[in-house]
Amino acid sequence: MAREYSDWDTERYVPEVHSSRRSDFARDRGRLLHSSALRRLAAKTQVLSPTQGLDFARNRLTHSLEVAQIGRELASRLGVDADVVETACLAHDIGHPPFGHNGERALAEWAADAGGFEGNAQTFRLLVRLEPKTVDTDGVPRGLNLTRASLLASMKYPWDAGSAEADPSGRDKFGFDEDDRDVFDWVRSGVPERSLSLEATIMDFSDD
Repeated sequence: MAREYSDWDTERYVPEVHSSRRSDFARDRGRLLHSSALRRLAAKTQVLSPTQGLDFARNRLTHSLEVAQIGRELASRLGVDADVVETACLAHDIGHPPFGHNGERALAEWAADAGGFEGNAQTFRLLVRLEPKTVDTDGVPRGLNLTRASLLASMKYPWDAGSAEADPSGRDKFGFDEDDRDVFDWVRSGVPERSLSLEATIMDFSDD
């Protein structure tokens, strides 16, 4: 049985009026697919350097496209919106720096006095602030202004640094920085603490 989505799921932080024939979730997917943040993943290595001239070299962009394909297939089979899951899969690595976990560790050390750096929190910041798509009525940048469902699906670690949990390598994982709490609280309104949406769980499994 297919999941039904409500106005709560399709709501955007900054209200929009449009006449597009595409669904709200298809528009989310299009925004992410055409974003600068996604395209920059082509210059971030996944296994081998993309500059070595090997036609099979993989980078974070090719990896994200593969994850998105897997996620879309799983979503279709499980009766949830495939565009929501694909958007989350495409977004899952956009906040991660070059040089993999070593790059993230170095940035976290350099930025320790400013609260540190965490790739998943940076992903959320790109989606809700840094990508140049939408500004609110006060002129504050609001990123891609995705629907609540797509943002929920993109959250693998829905808690702040103060509630961070260490992964198997000992790195503290969290999903947003304090500067973005207003949007985080809006996205998670009415959602049980630390719980993942089904779409976020599919995204996570697709990345394994």
